[in-house]
Amino acid sequence: IGTELLTNPSVIFLDEPTSGLDSTSAVTLIRVLRELALKGKTIMMSIHQPSSQIFQSFDQLILLADAKTIFMGKPSNALNYFATLGHHAPLQYNPADFIMDLVNQDKEIREHLKEAYIQNKSSNNLQYST
Repeated sequence: IGTELLTNPSVIFLDEPTSGLDSTSAVTLIRVLRELALKGKTIMMSIHQPSSQIFQSFDQLILLADAKTIFMGKPSNALNYFATLGHHAPLQYNPADFIMDLVNQDKEIREHLKEAYIQNKSSNNLQYST
């Protein structure tokens, strides 16, 4: 990551930058990336099983199931969104773990989530275009 920053890119793409790091190092790395974002850099990353602290530090979240979008928005809105679809997270549960568990349950649930996202996106587009 440091080598890439030497070229002063405006956009930084990272594929699982926290893999192999202990939890403290992962949080530190995400904090540094967040500081870069606050200074105007666009940071895009794929990350698997983030801690709750890391999950909540994201500005925007795009969740995929079978390479299809099932959620796009602020991390703080994700659990409420899935609750409106009938999928309620247990109290005090890591949102990222809940979402991973939900998406990995079975194909029927993934299909429901993909279809719901398409319907919600269409509804939002109609709402904003009037």
